[in-house]
Amino acid sequence: MMHTKIPQQFIETNKVSIGSSAPPRRLFMLKRFAERHSNFTTLSALTNQVFKAKSRHSSKGEIAGNGMLEFGVIVRIGRKIVIDEDAYFSWLDALQKSMGTMMPNHSHGTTGSGSDGIKPKATLTGAIGRDHGE
Repeated sequence: MMHTKIPQQFIETNKVSIGSSAPPRRLFMLKRFAERHSNFTTLSALTNQVFKAKSRHSSKGEIAGNGMLEFGVIVRIGRKIVIDEDAYFSWLDALQKSMGTMMPNHSHGTTGSGSDGIKPKATLTGAIGRDHGE
């Protein structure tokens, strides 16, 4: 499985600022977020991304987190976990830039071929946290 480290410059420019006068955040429970964006993710893929947000140890050493925590994507309210929709797409865009593969803009509602007719190298769920033994 390939782990991509998001460059520090992306993290610094996208960190959540406390006390800002930003509009209210759009927060969704995992299941609702997966239903809302079912064109590119599933509940199991989203759960996997949340699980891999923290750094963890393995028999091969330290495995870096995927950057969701640094971008403020995951919000914990007691035992509940919710996703900040805007932060999720900022994180996703930074992840794609760091991989050198820019997916079509999420605001256009397309996930197929780009305007140049070239298919993306990886699906969104395949590029983030899903290991199919490839």
